Amino acid sequence: MPFLKKRSQPSIKVKGLIIFFLFVVGLCIYTFYFLAPPSPKKPEYRPTPPAKIPPPLKVGDYSSLCRQINQKILLFFKERKWDERNIHILKEATRSNKKKKWIYTKIEIYLPRSINLLAIAENLAGELKNFPDITSQWELKEPNQALFSIWLAGTLTHSIRLLYLPPQLAIIIDDLGENLSLAKKFFALEIPLTFSILPGQTHSQVIEELAHNHNYEVMLHLPMEPKDRLNHNPGKGAVCVNMEENQILALIQNHLHKFRYIKGVNNHMGSRATENEATMRAVFNALKPTGLYFVDSRTSSQSKAYNIAKEMGIPAGKNLLFIDNETDVNYAKKYIDQGIQLAKRKGDAIIIGHPRETTLEALKEMIPELKEQGISLVFVSALVK
Repeated sequence: MPFLKKRSQPSIKVKGLIIFFLFVVGLCIYTFYFLAPPSPKKPEYRPTPPAKIPPPLKVGDYSSLCRQINQKILLFFKERKWDERNIHILKEATRSNKKKKWIYTKIEIYLPRSINLLAIAENLAGELKNFPDITSQWELKEPNQALFSIWLAGTLTHSIRLLYLPPQLAIIIDDLGENLSLAKKFFALEIPLTFSILPGQTHSQVIEELAHNHNYEVMLHLPMEPKDRLNHNPGKGAVCVNMEENQILALIQNHLHKFRYIKGVNNHMGSRATENEATMRAVFNALKPTGLYFVDSRTSSQSKAYNIAKEMGIPAGKNLLFIDNETDVNYAKKYIDQGIQLAKRKGDAIIIGHPRETTLEALKEMIPELKEQGISLVFVSALVK
């Protein structure tokens, strides 16, 4: 059997290299799997939630409160029986910001000159003090005006200007009814005059219609009993002190039915009747359901008419002077000027003239003076209280 040659064994050096190689490979594997930091994981997909919308800020709505304050202001002046026509709301505007909503109101209020503006402002503040979040402030800006301001939660909501009315003068022209052409001349003056028409005269109804068409105010010039009836005849249909109340009622109703546009009544003559309380109460019982005002012509210094009218709730005024007791232009101008001074001192005045050429001329000549003196000519209805 042939001799087989023995395979040679690797040398120890080769074995050592192999073992070293395997050691290095194992070390690398160990290091990769056990010592190396883990690779970052791929982030898991998650849908982005929608952004949260912050809730809207809560807005304080003061609109209703502003309206309540407006009503309280109007009631405050109405309770004092001041003419609501002298309250002018100039602006009402809704306003807002990020925190509030309100109504801004601007008002002008014209008051009688006898009123203390700061005292009224203080009283008004007292009436409003119970409203929530309210602050009031007032100051005298000029001798004739005060500014009253209201804030709600620190926001200006009301600006109120308190002003004095300009001096007001009402001129009554009495005894109309007969002279139509002269009445037309007075209408042509185109200034606020109040015409008092006698009932039962030739042109009573025509003059009333013309006066109304020219935008004048018309009164019934009610005949009433004078003291000296022999020398002063009041004419037909006069109220006399010996009449029963039902007679006075029927008489006045008969006169009123003849007119369409009258706003009030004043006495023609009547020095005896106006001093008689029972007679005047009967007159005012007849007038009260009509809503007409009454002006005491003051033909007697002892007249009770004005005071009784006020007591019975009849809107009333009284004549302060007659401007034309003499038929002279300068005389009438002098007394018109006295009426101007009375209006400036008292705040308002009612005076009486008659349909005469001299009175007409005096009025024409005094128109520039009335304007220069700052006098506001008004109808009688603006002054009765």
